[in-house]
Amino acid sequence: MARKDIRGLIGSRTGKAGIAFVVLIFVFGGYIVPTTTSDPTMTDYDGFIRGIALFLVPLFGLLLGYRAVVGERAAGRLTLTLSFPHSRADIVFGKMIGRGVVLFGAITVGVLGGAALIEYPFGSVSLNRLVSYLGATLLFGFAFLAVGMALSTLTASLRRATVFTFGLFFLFVVGWPQLTGFFLLLY
Repeated sequence: MARKDIRGLIGSRTGKAGIAFVVLIFVFGGYIVPTTTSDPTMTDYDGFIRGIALFLVPLFGLLLGYRAVVGERAAGRLTLTLSFPHSRADIVFGKMIGRGVVLFGAITVGVLGGAALIEYPFGSVSLNRLVSYLGATLLFGFAFLAVGMALSTLTASLRRATVFTFGLFFLFVVGWPQLTGFFLLLY
């Protein structure tokens, strides 16, 4: 199931465009940081790319996950897949693993490409900071992928999955930073 899902994501034009966009954003950050600071480090890279990553990684994770199961159900392929000796758990976990591999691959290639652009000609990259930044970014993306997969599994129609996904995106990614200030004022 995971291999089929990976081939489907990488084989489609939309999947290729999404993966390329994520990789290019992280690499572009590594290209821009040395032009704005002398002797750039991973801290400078993180400071530059943080705002973009806090918006892009959840969006990418949700977009990878929200159509995983409900899209198959709407197209009628889920019934066909379940007629083979696959359980529902096999389908959900296979899709989660496949889409997780795509998410991890795109973010890892992008961050390592950006770090290479900082490391090679201009500054130095601390391996500890690079690994911690990459790990935190991957876990952040995987959390939103899991939310997208859960919405895809729990909803029966593609329209509901789309509405719930983008509603949660705007609540947690766009609205939450403003709500934290409000909660601090109440406290």
